[in-house]
Amino acid sequence: MEKPAAQRRREADMKTALLILVCLVSMTAVGAYALRERGLLTADVIKLFVPKPPGEKEEEPAPAPVGLAASLQEKERQLEKQYREAEVLDTRLKQQRDELAKDKKRLDEQLRALEEAVGAQSGPAFGKERMTELVKIYEGMEPEGAASLLENLPDQTVAEILLQMRRRQAAQVMESLSIAKGVAVSARILPEKSGAAGLQQKEIN
Repeated sequence: MEKPAAQRRREADMKTALLILVCLVSMTAVGAYALRERGLLTADVIKLFVPKPPGEKEEEPAPAPVGLAASLQEKERQLEKQYREAEVLDTRLKQQRDELAKDKKRLDEQLRALEEAVGAQSGPAFGKERMTELVKIYEGMEPEGAASLLENLPDQTVAEILLQMRRRQAAQVMESLSIAKGVAVSARILPEKSGAAGLQQKEIN
């Protein structure tokens, strides 16, 4: 049974319209991609007018770059912190050097005074009073400081000084002397204590 003429015309019109629509879509897609190649359209704009083919997955957006600015700022803060710590350390080292220089100067002055006093002992003017003053100087010092100075004096002089010091202080100074110096001084002290003219050591503790 043949279809009515009106129905056949409608079907023909629908096919024609569908064909025209397909052509328009194809032309739109081709034109859009051509404009994109020339830089006149972006991919996002094309997506609004040209649908994705069925079954094609949507493109995932490119991952955003890691916060480069934040990373650079953090590194800059770390460098500034390290620089400040280095400045503090340098200041402390300078202070320590200054303190060591002052200590060295003070010890040099004390050693010079002691050398002058010891050098005068060979003359007739050096007597018991001078030795007593010298002993008082050593008794007023820390054992380690006194020992460091006595290391540079003759063994006989060190023995005489120790014999006139208080026993406890003399023992502390002896402990701070080097082994070689302590042995040499002990050898000088023994004859002094055994001889009739030996110096009498103080018994005050």
